[in-house]
Amino acid sequence: MRQSFDWDDLKYFLAVARNRRLVTAAKALNQSHMTVSRRITGLESTLGTTLYHKNEEGYSLTEDGKRLLPIAENVERLAKAVSGEIGGRDGWVGGTVLIEAPDDFAGYFLAPRLAGLCHQYPDLKIELATPPRRPDPGPSMADIALTAGRPTQGRLVARRLATCRMGLFASRAYLDRAAAILTPVDLSAHTLIENANSLFDWARVDAGNVSLPAMPVTMRTSSIVAQMQAVLAGGGLCVLPSFVAAAEPELQPILPAEIGMSASLWLSFADNARRISRIRKAVDFIAAEISSARALFGGEAAAQ
Repeated sequence: MRQSFDWDDLKYFLAVARNRRLVTAAKALNQSHMTVSRRITGLESTLGTTLYHKNEEGYSLTEDGKRLLPIAENVERLAKAVSGEIGGRDGWVGGTVLIEAPDDFAGYFLAPRLAGLCHQYPDLKIELATPPRRPDPGPSMADIALTAGRPTQGRLVARRLATCRMGLFASRAYLDRAAAILTPVDLSAHTLIENANSLFDWARVDAGNVSLPAMPVTMRTSSIVAQMQAVLAGGGLCVLPSFVAAAEPELQPILPAEIGMSASLWLSFADNARRISRIRKAVDFIAAEISSARALFGGEAAAQ
């Protein structure tokens, strides 16, 4: 006779699916890797199937594992809803909030400020992820997603929080030795260093009536840290949000009067999560921080 199903095992199943390795999943769950292994084995035994293949890259889902994944995610969402609606009415705010944001926004704006939210609610844990940029923002695994552009799929509550000024920048050292940039045409003699997870990119620049030349990309990274180090070392030009440029005094704007760029920053979360206290508090906190930093997003601070 097959043993009874333990819903809590799905938490371990999801942790391994998301982290691909037992040790990493165990750390996320604050458990030992032996406990995680035992719970996965127990779940497989209960369901009478194999959920994972183990290989050199870690754990990958079998066909049955792939079928279980969306079911387990739905159970997780329902559990969060119960916790938020029933358990959060006494003013206590705790649990985990997963936030997805573009790499530059997460690194230069959001991460330094989230400590204030955690200080306000000591039982709250924030997970900040920087997934690859998607041309058309769709459904997210996160509790809260910040995107350049409004999500168009899923039952979401979406708010536009700011319009962020963007610009072309280079280091003082690069401009001292490189060919002069007096008009947009001069950009063809220069190269770009791109961040694939940035809030915005050169391919989506709105320059009004100005015709912009093609610029070769000599380096593409998924990290704002790597991009900034390459640009500060004189590797080329880059497109940056004003709040990033404001934090790097060695950067100089390129043709700010001729080239106008902006990105709309949107915050979204699942419609059924609006009553969950930890998500509501995180949403309100992020919105307030952005509202109080209008100068940074408008570019005034970057131009000083």
